[in-house]
Amino acid sequence: MSDIRKLEPKQLWNFFHEITQIPHPSKKEQKIVNFIVKFFKEHKL
Repeated sequence: MSDIRKLEPKQLWNFFHEITQIPHPSKKEQKIVNFIVKFFKEHKL
């Protein structure tokens, strides 16, 4: 099995991998929302 984090561009695939590891079922998306908001703030986006 290949590791998605080894694909290029690495930064993009690392971010994608992190997102896939956060549970976010319907109507329970707060964890993923918090992650994305934090990411955007840290990167001044």
